[in-house]
Amino acid sequence: MKIKLLLIALSLPTLLFAQSEYIQFNGKNKFYKAEGFVNNYEFKSFTWDQSDPTSIKANIEIDLNSISEKNKKLTNHLKSEDFFNVEVFPKAIVDIVEVQLDSDTTYKAVGLLTIKNIEKKIFINFNLNNDSTRLSGHCSFNRTDYKISDNKGIDELVIINFFVKIPLESELTIPEVTAPSKIESINNASSDKLDADSTSTQVNKQKKHQPQD
Repeated sequence: MKIKLLLIALSLPTLLFAQSEYIQFNGKNKFYKAEGFVNNYEFKSFTWDQSDPTSIKANIEIDLNSISEKNKKLTNHLKSEDFFNVEVFPKAIVDIVEVQLDSDTTYKAVGLLTIKNIEKKIFINFNLNNDSTRLSGHCSFNRTDYKISDNKGIDELVIINFFVKIPLESELTIPEVTAPSKIESINNASSDKLDADSTSTQVNKQKKHQPQD
C-alpha cells in the first residue's frame, strides 16, 4: 500500500502538468539550458469549422512580461533590453493564417510571429485532443530574426512547446462599439441638412440662368 501511495505521489506533478495549459520555451548555450514559461496569453480571435481543423484562423496575444524561468536572475535578464525589452515591446503576436493536414492526426499551420514589431513567418505543428478542446504542439523561431541578444554563444533556435485550450466564442474579447452621442447625431443631421440646402440652392440658381425656349 505504501509503495502504491509513493508511486501516486511521484506521478502527481506529471499528471497535473499534463492537464494544465502552458506555453513553454527552451533555449541554451554551452553552459546552461533555459526552460521557462509564458504565463499569460489571450486569444483575441479564433474561428473554425469543428469538422475541419484546416479552417482554423486565430490571433493570439502573448504577454512577455509574464515570462518566467527557474533562475530569477535570468527571468529579469530575458525581460531586459538585451533580450525581449518588455518595457518597450510588452506583447508578442501570433497570427494563424493557414492550416494544412500533415498526417492522419497532425496539422501544420503557417503563422506570423511578431516580436519587437518585427514580423516573420513560422510553421507550427499541432494536434487536437480527443474532444477537440485543446491544441498541443511545437514550433521554433530564430532569435536573431527578432534582434534578441547579440551573444553568439547562445543557440539561435528557440523551441516552443504548448498545450492550450481552444476558446469558446463567449470567452473572446469583443471590441466595444461606441454609439454616437446625441450631440454628434444632431451635428451630423444639421450637416446633412446644410449640404442638402446648399445643393438645392445651386440647382435653383442654375435653373434661373438657363435660357428660356
